[in-house]
Formats: sequence, structure tokens, C-alpha cells
Amino acid sequence: MDGDDDVKTHISEIRQILIHTKAVPAKSKTIVELFRRFFMPNAGQEELEDVDCEQGGYHEIVPRLFLGDCKLAMEPEKLKKRGFTHILNAAEGRKFGQINTCATFYEDVGIKYLGFAIIDTPTYKIGMHFDEAIQFLEEALKDKKNRVYVHCKQGISRSATLIVAYLLHAYENMSLLDAFQLVATRRRIWPNDGFCRHLLRLEKEKRKPKENEESPTIENALQQCAIAEEKINHDAISTEP
Repeated sequence: MDGDDDVKTHISEIRQILIHTKAVPAKSKTIVELFRRFFMPNAGQEELEDVDCEQGGYHEIVPRLFLGDCKLAMEPEKLKKRGFTHILNAAEGRKFGQINTCATFYEDVGIKYLGFAIIDTPTYKIGMHFDEAIQFLEEALKDKKNRVYVHCKQGISRSATLIVAYLLHAYENMSLLDAFQLVATRRRIWPNDGFCRHLLRLEKEKRKPKENEESPTIENALQQCAIAEEKINHDAISTEP
């Protein structure tokens, strides 16, 4: 791992992204669609959706992978009606700030369950859950009929961290900052500093830069999008009578 000063710098960069990135509606044809085309070329025509944006609710981060709070997670029948086949509880337990569900809670509706008793503190070693969470999400999303709901209590820190870890694993060209920016365009999140440190460690373990090879970045893609939009606007003005 880099020195502590470098880690603090990286965490500061993450915070700046989370502060300045504006969440946009699912039907937006700008940033979210750009991210999907750029990093997920095989996503096809699948559309993103979100529910109760102003009240918390849940948001689709990438096709069929949703991040949300605990409200919907406590209603198995409603989850089933909305097409969810898998659920990951990042706050399992009976203590304050935890959500007391388990596999049997969803047994009657046939939803597959995975839970971790993660405590939302910087000292908690959330990295020990990354491999199992990634495997669960990866297996679930192989089938395009499946929809996965990932939650903790508020859908801001614990569950968001697991989603970011999955994105790092699933998309080869996506950096940690890219992953944070992508999630932040869909939902307001704020993992604690300790969780960010574990994600930085994961990125270092997973990413092996290749010499003389430039990886696409969201920043470059946004610049390309801005240029394209400017050209469209210019052409539209030029053709006006």
C-alpha cells in the first residue's frame, strides 16, 4: 500500500468526486448513458431505472444491479413483484444500525440471499467480504433475467462500498475514481475513510498497468461527449432558417 500521505490524498480525491458529482435521473441521455456505453458496451438496450429518488429509495447502478436502503428489503413480497431474484444485506444483525434479515426471511418468495454483519466504522475490515460479495453478484448477474438488490441501512456507506468493489472487478478499464463517480451519478453515497482504504488496496491488487497502453477514462469520455454535444448544437444553429 502507498504511504499514509498518498492514501490521504487518494481519499481526498474520492471525497471531491462525491461532493461535486451530481446524481442524475435514470432517463437522462447524458452522463449515465455515456458511462454505460463507455464501460459497458455489451449492455445493449437495457434501460436504467430508479424509484423514490427524493426519498432515498433505490437506484440502478448498472443494468440489473440496484443500490438502496433497507425499506424495500423488509418487504419480500414487494421485492418479488418488482422482479428481484437476489439480495445482499451489508448490515445483517440485530444491533443498532443493522437490519435483521437472513436467508429464511426470503425463502417463501424464492429470493437468494447473502448477508454480512458489517459495522459502519473506519476500523471495520470490510475488505474481508469483497471476494464473497463479488462472487455472489457476478454469479447472479450472469443471467439477464436476474435483478440484484444491495442494501445496508441507508444505502450510503456499507452497501455502496461493496458495489464499488464489484465494479472494480467487473470492468477492466474502470479505476476506483471512475467507479465512485459512476455510482455517485446514480445515488448519493459516502463510504467512511476506512472503507475507502480497503477499496484503494483492492484497486492496487487488481490493477496491473500495462506499458504503452492508455486506458479509457470517464473524464476523457465526458470531454468527448461535450465536444459532440457542442457540434450538434452548432449544426442545429447553422441549419436554422
